[in-house]
Amino acid sequence: MPSETACDILVVGAGPAGLAAARSASASGARTLLVERGGEIGAPVRTSGGTWLADLDRLQIPRSLAHLTPTIRVVGPGSSAEWTFQPARLGVLDVRATWQHLARRAIEAGAEIRLRHAATGPILDEAGIVRAVRVRDDRGRDLTIQCQVAIDASGGACALGVPAGLRKPPVRQGVGAELELLAPRYDQSVAMLLVGRGLAPRGYAWAFPRGEGRVRLGVGILRPDSHLDPRALLERLRTSATFEGALEGAQPLEYHAGTFPSDGPLGARSSPGLLLAGDSAAQGSLVLGEGIRYALEAGLLAGRAAAVAVSTGNASAPLAHAYDRLWQRRHGREEALAIWLNRRAARYGDRNWRVVLALLRVLPGPFVAEALHGDFSVEWLARLLLHSPALGLAAARALRSHA
Repeated sequence: MPSETACDILVVGAGPAGLAAARSASASGARTLLVERGGEIGAPVRTSGGTWLADLDRLQIPRSLAHLTPTIRVVGPGSSAEWTFQPARLGVLDVRATWQHLARRAIEAGAEIRLRHAATGPILDEAGIVRAVRVRDDRGRDLTIQCQVAIDASGGACALGVPAGLRKPPVRQGVGAELELLAPRYDQSVAMLLVGRGLAPRGYAWAFPRGEGRVRLGVGILRPDSHLDPRALLERLRTSATFEGALEGAQPLEYHAGTFPSDGPLGARSSPGLLLAGDSAAQGSLVLGEGIRYALEAGLLAGRAAAVAVSTGNASAPLAHAYDRLWQRRHGREEALAIWLNRRAARYGDRNWRVVLALLRVLPGPFVAEALHGDFSVEWLARLLLHSPALGLAAARALRSHA
């Protein structure tokens, strides 16, 4: 592909959504170029890396890239609940290695990747269809890259989707700060989620073991729900008695920060010539602020849809909207209930969390894992009604209001 000419599909962003999109588009026969503003794939780290092992298997990500954590512990004001799964259900990814694994697969499928190339905006024709993208290269030169379809996987900034008028900038966001610590005393089999006004007001905190004595300790809060600084909350968390000496002597190896779109599902994630994927499309679980598996799936679907548009010579609205319809069919129910849970939990005080922890302690582990995973099936709601009629009815009403 000549460096100054057109491609079939231009992907913006080398996160999991962009790399998956580049791979699936290239594997489908489209000439695919991915541009990434950073100088290294997988750095800086902007995610805790926590994800579900069943999804890694489904998306063909080697389990060897994750540290397995069989025990999940939820800690709240004055109480906790804990479940151990054999085999483990949760893992914590080596983020840099995973992203570079995804890049290798995209390259092997035929994609071209250019680092330190920042997309600065889309170019639309008279009909409002994206026909090209403005890009600033690694030497500061402004380029115009022609494409039949562009995929915006640039993250919450949504470098193409916002200026193209497909979506508005995020208003409500999860904002997180995290330290990767060398913590020899921390139990590497236990992933912790921490809630309550004392540790994570209007959000939650986490401690995710990473293997080899490392643990990722972080705090995420919702803005504008809260204006507290997650960095200050992280320092408070690090010295909290909650860990009962498990962080004694721990020292930092890395600092991470990131955001997560939390407005809820978008009305549309596509327009003629443009698809959004991953954080750009607000595709993620608002139960835990978890986006990796959603980004991978969305990228694969977007790359495939874009390749179909190229092969048929038609990047029209019907083809683009097929991507929207498929995503809604797969994830509409869980997105509706997740945003309801997110907004409800953001208002919780310590008294509310004590009630939640009391309920969690009597729930079976698989049921809790399904909830954390976002598997809000009719059967799941029926079981919730049995355990907590008031909460089950409220959840059912939330689903009906989004139907």
